[in-house]
Amino acid sequence: MRNRFKYIVLTLLLLLGVSSIKAQTTPQIFYKIEYKSDGWFYASMKSSANLTNSSTTTLNKITEMQFTIVAPIGTFANIKNLTGTLPLQDGVGSSVWGKQSKTNATNEYIYFYALGIPTVQSITANVDVPMFKFQLTTCTGSLRLYRNVADASGAADVQVLNSANSMFMPSIGLAMVNAYKGNYGTEANCNPIVCNPVICQPLTIVKRISTK
Repeated sequence: MRNRFKYIVLTLLLLLGVSSIKAQTTPQIFYKIEYKSDGWFYASMKSSANLTNSSTTTLNKITEMQFTIVAPIGTFANIKNLTGTLPLQDGVGSSVWGKQSKTNATNEYIYFYALGIPTVQSITANVDVPMFKFQLTTCTGSLRLYRNVADASGAADVQVLNSANSMFMPSIGLAMVNAYKGNYGTEANCNPIVCNPVICQPLTIVKRISTK
């Protein structure tokens, strides 16, 4: 009887453990690419839930990630000033990022990856966390994030070498195996149209009526 009781208790603990792991490993991270008025493109992420790390002495580590942007061919020959905006695990300086690009017949795909292990001090639900930024010497069109699967903004992209988005954050909870879930935001237009409502109104030709 005692052995049976132990078996039941062990089974319940295992079931609770599996349930907890499943809850913790549910993807929560979304990506965004944005062009701001300061002339920089910003790569950001946000979580759909508050995420805590598994230890009070460790930060939220990003051990592996891939952030892929789709743009017209030739765009990324003009990239410059790629700058990390997350701290490194050892706390010395900001994260460093590498990049690789591939093309197909119509688009160029550039994927960014972290050199080292960036960390996030805290992750609050629905708050943007800037990861890195860059500039372009020449703008050839809008940039958007690669779509791993079809979503509200369009169909899934054609897979090219190493093009899919991903993020691994093993220090979250019971190890978030793949934290990346999807994209948010819109395309990043490097030539935004700034329009004064008065200036943009159609011109009206006023005819002068002669009094003669």
